[in-house]
Amino acid sequence: MKNLYDVQQFLKRFGIIIYVGKRLYDIELMKIELQRLYDAGLMERLDYLEADTVLRREHKQELEFLKKESIDYAFVVLDPRQEESETLGIDYFIKNVGARFIFPMHCWEQYDIIERYKRNNDRKFLEELIRKGQLIDLREPAEFHAKHILGARNIPSTQLKLSLAALRKDKPILLYENSRSSRVTNAALYLKKQGYTDIYVLSYGLDSWNGKVKKDA
Repeated sequence: MKNLYDVQQFLKRFGIIIYVGKRLYDIELMKIELQRLYDAGLMERLDYLEADTVLRREHKQELEFLKKESIDYAFVVLDPRQEESETLGIDYFIKNVGARFIFPMHCWEQYDIIERYKRNNDRKFLEELIRKGQLIDLREPAEFHAKHILGARNIPSTQLKLSLAALRKDKPILLYENSRSSRVTNAALYLKKQGYTDIYVLSYGLDSWNGKVKKDA
């Protein structure tokens, strides 16, 4: 099998005809059906690998084409039957194409996969933000030394105006307190007025944080 037409003809041998009207969706559905047939032991491994290679190549080419367009809404496959590979497609789409709103599809009524994906994605984003950005604890020093998120710096909200020189505008800022208080919101608004544009607030603060913390002796 050398092209998409060959894969379509191959699937027809099993009584499978796919036509959604969108080439990208056709490829994704063909990949799902191909996997189902292989898992059921209905095809040789070599045939599966040849067809899978074609579909992966064609899928990547379609995504490359989409990079040139501005996309508002995208429906992307998130198929729990793919097991450890279930998020590869949507992860690749988000990283390489993107859209204002993304709707997972073909979840096979296992809709908990959407919430699980959102939680994992939020966690990865937060970890990356802490690693590359500026994590700022807005509480007073005594509270900070009692316990704080590992990697955080202490700039009390009462001292924020005097500490602007310690904050870089070219790196994201993540603010937190014990909970989501008005002081966090006010600090974020103040920083925005001072020209800081990449500002985040840790929802529910330290009280709901289940990551690594540090306690100063």
